[in-house]
Amino acid sequence: MCHSCRTQRHRHGLTLLPFDSDSEGSCRSSTILECSGGDTDVNAKFFDQIEKLLPSARVPEGFNSWMDLDREDDEEPDSSRNKRNGLGEPLLYVTVEQLVRLASHEGVTSTPHNKATWAYLAQISPKTKVALYWN
Repeated sequence: MCHSCRTQRHRHGLTLLPFDSDSEGSCRSSTILECSGGDTDVNAKFFDQIEKLLPSARVPEGFNSWMDLDREDDEEPDSSRNKRNGLGEPLLYVTVEQLVRLASHEGVTSTPHNKATWAYLAQISPKTKVALYWN
C-alpha cells in the first residue's frame, strides 16, 4: 500500500486495546483506549509514527475484546470477529514499551485525551501487548 493511502486510511481513527490476559486460550482486552482527533495533519503524522512501530505481530488465536461485542445483543465478545480491524485488515499488536516512546509526539501532547491515554499506558507493564484497532 502506498504511503499516501496509509495516511488517508489512518485519518479515520485508532483504538488501543491493552491485553489484560495473555495466557494460552485466554487472551483478552477489556480496556478500550481511543486516540482522539485533533489536527488532521498531526494525526496523520502521529499514526504514521505508530505504524513505523511495525512490524508487529498478529494477535494470538482466541483474542477477545469489547470491540468484538455484537451491539445488538450486548453479550460477551464474539471471538469469530476479533482477527480483523475496522478496515478488514489483520489485527496486529505492539507493546506498551513501543508506544510510550511516542509520548512526546505532537499527536499525544496536542490533546488532553491522548495525554491521558499515554499516562495510562505509562502505568502498566512495558511488556504488555496492545492491539492496534484501525478504523
